[in-house]
Amino acid sequence: MSGTRHAAAGLGGAVLTAPQDTTKRETFLTLTRLLPRRALHHIVLILVLSFAGLVATGAAGNTYVVGPVFCSGVGELCTNIATINIHVAGGFGRAKYHPGPLACSAVRIHFFIDGNEVAVTSFAGPGEKTPFVSLGFVTSGTHTVGVQAEGEVGGCNIGGLFSWGGTVILEKSP
Repeated sequence: MSGTRHAAAGLGGAVLTAPQDTTKRETFLTLTRLLPRRALHHIVLILVLSFAGLVATGAAGNTYVVGPVFCSGVGELCTNIATINIHVAGGFGRAKYHPGPLACSAVRIHFFIDGNEVAVTSFAGPGEKTPFVSLGFVTSGTHTVGVQAEGEVGGCNIGGLFSWGGTVILEKSP
């Protein structure tokens, strides 16, 4: 059928048909009528959080989104270490951490270069970020940066860190 698009909208098998010249506003208004208000709120929340994540990653340096990382075991030190592979020309490095938009308690980050712990940040809670910490001299070549979180009691943390995620910024020291 020319002039129409078909899209399964997840509405109990219903298929929406819209003319090709449908505007974004008309599509949004159609969705607001068809979707339950609760589902629409979830969609808007996801879009807002996604946009917030993009804004948070706009810093200088190499920015890496880490997580969600799920911790096994008990206690505040997460047993799972996220890794980032980097290639550097050599020199002194530094790093900082921004908790993700869904963070509900404070964590500090342990940074590792090729399995050796080289730095630990201060604690940063929801909406905060750590200052840069020195990673020391990093030789030229390919390296694995390990990122391990340690929680502290407060917010949703009642004595054990279960998961974490956020943004890591790695850059050459000025």
